[in-house]
Amino acid sequence: MSRGPTAFRRTCAALWFAAFTAVASAQTPPSPGPPPDITPLRGDLYLASEGDRSTIFLVTPDGILVGDPLNVPFARRLKDELAARFPRQAVRYVALSHHHFDRAEGASVFDGAQTIAHDRFNTELSRARNAVPAFLGVQDRNDNGELDPAEIEGPNAALLLSRDRNHDGTVTPGELYGFVLWAKSSFGRRRAIRLGGRRVELVHPGNWHSPDMAVLFFPDERVVFAVERAPRAAAARAAAPAFGACFPRWVLATAFYLPPRAPGLAARTRRISASRSAGMHGLVTKESQPALRAPSS
Repeated sequence: MSRGPTAFRRTCAALWFAAFTAVASAQTPPSPGPPPDITPLRGDLYLASEGDRSTIFLVTPDGILVGDPLNVPFARRLKDELAARFPRQAVRYVALSHHHFDRAEGASVFDGAQTIAHDRFNTELSRARNAVPAFLGVQDRNDNGELDPAEIEGPNAALLLSRDRNHDGTVTPGELYGFVLWAKSSFGRRRAIRLGGRRVELVHPGNWHSPDMAVLFFPDERVVFAVERAPRAAAARAAAPAFGACFPRWVLATAFYLPPRAPGLAARTRRISASRSAGMHGLVTKESQPALRAPSS
């Protein structure tokens, strides 16, 4: 008999979510605050940061590719900043690392762009819209399909409460994922995007953190962008074959600069910035610490 109220609350949540997503792209929240910090990386590749959270974007003559646009307020400020800095280049592509709301939500702001993600993105998003997220280390202890005030605790409490859109102290899956839209295009193991004479590779390096993980590789800049630290063995086995000769015995766990290949020599790297809480565990470039090696099989 106790299932009746729970089923009713979940039905109400589903109806609220349907109404919420119907207007998500048209009624985005205001985005006060300073513009993102923009840091040139290599050539026309840039890092965009807000506090301890970061993403990446590439500017070409024919348009811009943006990596995870994080949340809606950040994405709106990034969109304004891109328009001011690069008025002739529209955002053509948004490439998503995975479906989690803290990195994918902002894609809804770039409504004219093609959103690209792994084949499992939409499936995982559909599941996430009906369940409390496990990746944040919180539990729906009373199994009512939402996070009540007493359940919103721990280091991610502020992140969760920032999605309490009706300010009732309770956070539902609909509130968390209301602005995360379906990917318009997808890929399986690997996909190349060509834009303005440049190439970006999207690679699925295996299942860590989420089944729909994707990694961005910028071959001209020799930079790999990935979020969430990967298990060493899984990352090496999945990513190294996909990147081929230019990714020799590296562990994909962050964003790396890939120095020119020297046969028989381990590449060396230098850390130039870090954003650990963002899931981007540093941006690495040439000449400082030994490159991470794949474990021997």
